Amino acid sequence: MPRFRTRPTEFFDAWKYAAADAALALDAWRSADRAEKRIAHAAYIAALDREAHAAAVLQHRLRPAG
Repeated sequence: MPRFRTRPTEFFDAWKYAAADAALALDAWRSADRAEKRIAHAAYIAALDREAHAAAVLQHRLRPAG
């Protein structure tokens, strides 16, 4: 079975999209009606978690071997 290797640019793209998603979630939280603030905040925190994870994976992937 062939092994596929993920290119570093794919990890960068994943982080970039996660960061953009977090920015959109922040805007949604800021502009949410009072009744929607709690759920919008939870969505923003989840987006930040995804961005942090993508950043950690990217950092690990780009770390020099050895």
